[in-house]
Amino acid sequence: MEAAGFAAVAADYEHIHFEQSLPAWLDIVQRRDTCSQLQAISDAAYQAGLKRLERDIDDPSAPKSRKDHLCMVTIRGEAPRAGLSAPT
Repeated sequence: MEAAGFAAVAADYEHIHFEQSLPAWLDIVQRRDTCSQLQAISDAAYQAGLKRLERDIDDPSAPKSRKDHLCMVTIRGEAPRAGLSAPT
């Protein structure tokens, strides 16, 4: 962003830790179009992941939730002032 002329460029990170319910997660990932990461993997890897998740849910001895973590990144900068050209 600085190379494009922005000033005071900063990045903030917010770490979010939570428990993910496996049955609720299965409901979400069964629709592959709801999560872009799922579209990036092969069909075979996607199907294998669904089967593993279903096995874990069906296994009475397996936990029904898992610890999860998201990191939200916010990047901001001050736009170049009008009339100033960005460096090339």
